[in-house]
Amino acid sequence: SKKDNTSTKSASAKKIRFLTNAKVPEDMEKYYRIIDFLLVFKTISTLVKCATCGENVSFKSCDKQSLGFKIEVKCAQYKQPKYIPSSSKIGERYEVNFRFIFVMRLLGLGNAGCQYKNCKLRIDTIGDGDSKTFAGVKNAKPYGEDFEIYKKECVGHVQKRMGSRLRNLVKNTVEETATKGKTIRKKTLFGKGKLTAKTIDKLTIYYGLAIRRNSDSVEKMKTAI
Repeated sequence: SKKDNTSTKSASAKKIRFLTNAKVPEDMEKYYRIIDFLLVFKTISTLVKCATCGENVSFKSCDKQSLGFKIEVKCAQYKQPKYIPSSSKIGERYEVNFRFIFVMRLLGLGNAGCQYKNCKLRIDTIGDGDSKTFAGVKNAKPYGEDFEIYKKECVGHVQKRMGSRLRNLVKNTVEETATKGKTIRKKTLFGKGKLTAKTIDKLTIYYGLAIRRNSDSVEKMKTAI
């Protein structure tokens, strides 16, 4: 009914009214771009020097408010950083946030479309166990201080790595004997009833299954292994 529609619109409007009441200036010369902060500013830091002391300059994002934030510019010598807003402000809020809300309303998504949980934000990183990428991503805090990055290991890679370790163990565990002036190296872990290639393949499969079947419990996983 007409009454129901009015009620629904009012409820939706209340959620974003604080951002849409202000008048957003129209400027055809102004553009916003989505950038990879780490990539862009890490590159810039290798190209510029502090105008005052000539030392290296570093950049960091801080004071995040939705899409708006401050860029902290700091040189190696001076302890006091300088701050640059990523967007002009309307009152106390970043203009880019007003524009974002406006677009969401045009698309009919409203407040729900602005929530990070509905925007496919990825806070899990897939690791291979050996890579240092996770530590780098976690320390970089790409989504700000409020989001924790989590690591998920690739079971297939862990399973494969175990097989490689066992094969290397068999290869490097040898017994040397001298016969007729010659040194003979014999693999002590290889042979019938020991770590044959077939046995290693089976162990890696069982190892992978134990992880997959008990991914919700570390203790159950250890018991199965």
